[in-house]
Amino acid sequence: SSCHGKMLWPWALLLLCVRSDAQGIQNPLRQLHLDQDQAIKQLLAEDAALEGTKEQRQRAEEEMQQMRQQETEERLRAEQRRAKLEEEMELEEEREEFTDVDFAESLMLLGGISFVMTLFYLVNDEDPDMRFYSWRVISATLSIFSAVLIFSGINKLIHFYLLSHGTSPSFKLLFAFIPMLIYFFLLQLGTAYHSAALTAAPAVMEEKELEETWGKLERRTRCWATILAHLTGFGSIHCGTVLQHMPWLRDSPGASFVAAPAMFLLAAVLNWCARRVRERVTSKTYQRLPDSTGSHDHDVSAWAGEWQRWTYDLWTENVIDAEHDSAALAVSFLLVQSCRFAFSGQLADEMTPGQKKSQRTIEEFAGFSLVFAVLSIVLVVAGRRIFRGAAPTPGTLKSFLRRCLALLQLSSAMAFAWTLLFSARWEITRFSGYVGPPTSLTSRISLALAISFCAALIIKMLDFVIDLESTEEDADEALGNIISSLGILVGFSWEQSFDGGVEVVALRTYRPLWTEVALACAVVALILPAWRRHILEKVIVEEKKRAHKERRSRELR
Repeated sequence: SSCHGKMLWPWALLLLCVRSDAQGIQNPLRQLHLDQDQAIKQLLAEDAALEGTKEQRQRAEEEMQQMRQQETEERLRAEQRRAKLEEEMELEEEREEFTDVDFAESLMLLGGISFVMTLFYLVNDEDPDMRFYSWRVISATLSIFSAVLIFSGINKLIHFYLLSHGTSPSFKLLFAFIPMLIYFFLLQLGTAYHSAALTAAPAVMEEKELEETWGKLERRTRCWATILAHLTGFGSIHCGTVLQHMPWLRDSPGASFVAAPAMFLLAAVLNWCARRVRERVTSKTYQRLPDSTGSHDHDVSAWAGEWQRWTYDLWTENVIDAEHDSAALAVSFLLVQSCRFAFSGQLADEMTPGQKKSQRTIEEFAGFSLVFAVLSIVLVVAGRRIFRGAAPTPGTLKSFLRRCLALLQLSSAMAFAWTLLFSARWEITRFSGYVGPPTSLTSRISLALAISFCAALIIKMLDFVIDLESTEEDADEALGNIISSLGILVGFSWEQSFDGGVEVVALRTYRPLWTEVALACAVVALILPAWRRHILEKVIVEEKKRAHKERRSRELR
């Protein structure tokens, strides 16, 4: 056993070594496996960390992209706002470049050409009555326009040199009454001079020469009778307005109505005195006519007598119509002025629009114009029923009553036009935000254009009514008077526009007052010859055609 033990010992030692080596090898392998496990875990952790970082980066990139997109959108919106603001600023700059004067000029240009073409349509209408009324209104417009410019210049000179320091109401009334008498005297003298009623008869003329001479006399007499009649009427208006502003009349609308009948009675007295003077002058003229027995002298005497009768009839006819027009202008204006006072509670001056009125007041006052239109028709019908047959003898009571009735007919027709004019002037104050205040040039031009087109429309409508077979001659005559009175509307509206333009130019000179008067005279000097030679001649021709047509229609009946 000892031998056997000795023989196993080396093997045991070898086994022990091998076992120890195996354990030594197994420990590093186990350590290696542990290290590998840790490395794998670390790699897994790093991968997880990398994946988390990628998600964060992706999320951050998405957030950055959203921020960039928002910034881009904000930048685009800012650029759009900037572009819009720049566009608005450019438009604002363009608007600022155009002033009220530019607007007035553009309005005048567009409205003026439209108005002129409308006149061409009216004066060349197929209906002869429409042509007659159109020429008549144009003639009345130009005569009123010229007369108002002359009267305004003279009145401003009187106020500047005589009434500038303030005077008593009685003194103002006196200085309003004296110019009115001067205008009335010039009316009588001017028509007598231009009709050649107070001059000797010329040599015997041929028929063609006589026709040309008589045509010139007729045009000149009609021209100056119309102008001086309107000057007298405006002088009477000024006198009556001063009377209405007297302390005992200006506080009550009812008391202010006294001015209209007062001016009516004054006109009646002045017209009666003028008729008596005309009769005395013409009677002396006829007594101086040559009396001869020879045939040649007899022909000359007959020619002189015929000439004197022609010229006397021309003078009488024109001066009576002029007296009616001047008195009707004053009475109708003062009547409407008192009605304005009753409706608005304010007694305004002659042509001032006054304070801004409510829409209801404007509509009621405009509707009140129909009362004057109906009154005009009633007076015409009554006059035809009362004064039938031949004209009464001048100087009799019947002749005086007939003239008073004719004056009332014209006054009611003109009152219709005055009411529409002041209603339009009140209405334009409601649009002061667009066309400026009523005293501005833009507002005046706008009003003149609007009134002109409305007048053309009213003429067309009334002419349609006149052409109806159901209307009688009485109504046709009354509507004709209303159409003729529309010249007041158009004439005064354009006069206010031109007066504003003249005033603007005059204020830029060293002597505004005299410059304004000079410019007004220049405008009148430019208008009067053209009106007398062309437009007034056309009116006279149309009146003769119309009279001939009515005479033939009566003969056929």
